[in-house]
Amino acid sequence: MTRKAVIIQPMFFPWRGQFDLQSRADIVVIFDTVQYSRRHWYNRNLIATANGPQWITVPVNAKGNYCGLIKNIQISSDLKWKDRIIRSVQHSYSSAPYFEQYFAEFEALIRQDWQNISDLSFASIRWGFEKLGKSPTFVLASELDIEEGDPVSRLIKLCQAVGARHYISGPAAKDYIGSGEKFKEADIDIEWINYEYEKYPQINCTQDVEMSILDLLFNVGPAAGKYIWS
Repeated sequence: MTRKAVIIQPMFFPWRGQFDLQSRADIVVIFDTVQYSRRHWYNRNLIATANGPQWITVPVNAKGNYCGLIKNIQISSDLKWKDRIIRSVQHSYSSAPYFEQYFAEFEALIRQDWQNISDLSFASIRWGFEKLGKSPTFVLASELDIEEGDPVSRLIKLCQAVGARHYISGPAAKDYIGSGEKFKEADIDIEWINYEYEKYPQINCTQDVEMSILDLLFNVGPAAGKYIWS
């Protein structure tokens, strides 16, 4: 059988579309060797509050290091961010149907001794999959020792490194992958998925703005998969 791969940057408690994407692969490459960029999803995400969407953010020491790789970006030594995030989540979801089922584990994960944002974000992905009842096979890009400046060629080399001849991606990557000629030349098929999901009950409605996986879990609990893979 043709091995399928997803290559994804580490994101902080990502939204359900990222779990859908990764679950379709035989192997998920956590792309921790990409360059860090500000205002991305590496260290923040959205939760639903009574006043609308709100960011929960892990502060990082990226000043003067904006060309650094994600795996090298350190979390701020001021640990007050942990209390801020925990309080924000508790305040927003304490009345949610499944708050008690997940909150203690969420808090325990946040309070661990994290040094860099890549490790924390990767841990949040693994935790989300555990709660969703799935267990993909992960590999870190930093363990594959791939050096390539061209973004598309780098994806191809990562696929080849894990023995994948089928690459699955969300639609945003079309902007730089284009028609996929380089993938065809490397004998790798591309599959594009569309993110279309059923709305789910929320104690704090956010209309069409997608929230962190935390929102889905706190609101619908074990039924979360229905709103991703139905």
